Amino acid sequence: MIFSNSRPNMLIPYSEVLKQRKLNDNRQWCEFDAAGRAVDNAHTARDRLLSNAFAKITNKPKFFIDRGASIYTIGSCFARNVEHALLINGFRVPTAEFQFDQTIYVAKPHFQNTVLNKYNPHSMASEIMRGLGRLDFPDHGLLEVEPGVWFDPQTSHTRTMSKGAALSLRHQLDNISFEISKADLIVLTLGLTETWLDTASKIVFNSINPGAIRPIHNRVHFHNVNFPECLSTLREAFLALYEVNPAVKIIITVSPVPMTQTFTDMDVISANSLSKATLRSVAGALAAEFDYVDYFPSYEMVINSPREISWLDDQIHVQPRIVNKVISDFVERYVVGQ
Repeated sequence: MIFSNSRPNMLIPYSEVLKQRKLNDNRQWCEFDAAGRAVDNAHTARDRLLSNAFAKITNKPKFFIDRGASIYTIGSCFARNVEHALLINGFRVPTAEFQFDQTIYVAKPHFQNTVLNKYNPHSMASEIMRGLGRLDFPDHGLLEVEPGVWFDPQTSHTRTMSKGAALSLRHQLDNISFEISKADLIVLTLGLTETWLDTASKIVFNSINPGAIRPIHNRVHFHNVNFPECLSTLREAFLALYEVNPAVKIIITVSPVPMTQTFTDMDVISANSLSKATLRSVAGALAAEFDYVDYFPSYEMVINSPREISWLDDQIHVQPRIVNKVISDFVERYVVGQ
């Protein structure tokens, strides 16, 4: 079979690869002696994984940002953790500046602004396009699930409410997303690929809400989005963002937080692995395509650190001290004027 490549600029000459390899101190998984026995080398993956400490995963930043920059975070609960750590480090974080009436939730949330959580690439792309004023649905994207009962499918953990209350919340959320068009940096943390679609409005749900979906369940369908779908959706949003805000930088990551349940017939661990592998591949493809997009390996840092120091007892949420360590490494690598 003859190799074909639609992007010949991605082909690297042999001599350049050897130079790149020589400069990469962290290129080996394990070092062996002449007898084939593993030997200690602090730069190898083997030694870092056996250290019983936080896994320091390196990367070379493509760009730098100033301390005090405006950083807009998009993602799920890991993004909410990141917000707090960024504030401590002196950044402006618009998504952490707004207060929400806690009665909007179906139950007490993990974070005050859990309503902002985004889980799948389509809902994240929708938030970017809303922030740019380039996305509009009938009734502002609200769904009337029963007469006089409305639901916003782009929110997280919210209840159904009157149209007036839903519109008020939507306007507040749109005011927040407008900050995307002015942000110095977008930190986008991809969560999962399992999605739900309202076939009537063509709106992709941010997350499942059984109470809201039950009255309209005949028109709601499940779809586990694949690599090409995720990539094209986010690429379109990134291009639109750059057109409006050409000075913007984007750091894309994958959330280490696993899905709490799967709607497929797979074991949840396998389903989660498929989801994260897809999203990690998408993140790498976007970072390779755009000069203003970089990948930061927070996902690898957390999942390759010992579980007893990385996770809370639920094995879902990341320990705050580990999030702080991730952000510390981020600041050390990307921030100038420290």
